Amino acid sequence: MLAIALSLALLAAGRVRVAGAWAIVKAPNYGRAEVAMMEAPADVSRAIRAEVGPPSALLEAWVFDPDGPARGTTLLLHGIRDDKRALVGFGRTLRDAGMRAVLVDLRGHGGSSGRFLTYGVRESRDLSQLLDQLEILGLVEGPVSVFGASYGGAVGIQLAAIDSRIRAVVSSSTFASLRDVVPPQAAHHVPAGAWLPSAVLDWIVDDAGELGGFSPDAADTRVAIARTHARVLLLHGEEDRVVPFENARALQRACAAQCSLVPIPGADHAEALASPAAGRAALRFLERHGTQPASAGGIAR
Repeated sequence: MLAIALSLALLAAGRVRVAGAWAIVKAPNYGRAEVAMMEAPADVSRAIRAEVGPPSALLEAWVFDPDGPARGTTLLLHGIRDDKRALVGFGRTLRDAGMRAVLVDLRGHGGSSGRFLTYGVRESRDLSQLLDQLEILGLVEGPVSVFGASYGGAVGIQLAAIDSRIRAVVSSSTFASLRDVVPPQAAHHVPAGAWLPSAVLDWIVDDAGELGGFSPDAADTRVAIARTHARVLLLHGEEDRVVPFENARALQRACAAQCSLVPIPGADHAEALASPAAGRAALRFLERHGTQPASAGGIAR
């Protein structure tokens, strides 16, 4: 009987590992050979697609252009398993403030192709290639900045670590590393997930990396924030249980550049992302560090 029980326990553990690994890295557009372009709002200036990789993917982006010359160019990055439609409101706010807002579907999301999520490892390289193509199209004016929500915030910080064109990053409610965020995610989304041993969670993360073809330890936003020279604003809800507030503290401690942390009192993960106060803080920061005087020209490099 003991042997049977042990076999069943090992079988259950194996299934947990497989299911957990797939849950971590399977992109919303996994298995779709072709991804149709999304219908853009009427006030989007243009919709573009850019080829990136390896592995090859097409990224879709919507551009909101200001009435006059852009004082800066901001990439807007959505959260995990979301898409650029969630950022249309803030994109319009930036446009009205004189900035060009480029709303991007990260690989595997929305109108972008791709099979796996890599928590910033590939996505940051994708965006550097996207910036190259935006420059060729004449769509980069003034300093380049990033606004990222949750998953997108980690991608933005990792982008700033590898691309010196990024002058400023606003990161809202993001994680310190993939390994740091898996335990609270398991506790939040999986029955009895809070009781899974840390060794099992590490195995699941390792399996996820093998599936997605990347090193999970490279998805470390703390390492990235220590490497960037961009100014960084961290916004985070103090009552966040999905990505606990300690992630923001860890990022602030690791930051080698000029980083500010603005706690959102009483806010959980979703409330912090939707907070009007956080939105105002992000706008003030981008106007200060992500723009240049309207009379100045050229591309920030």
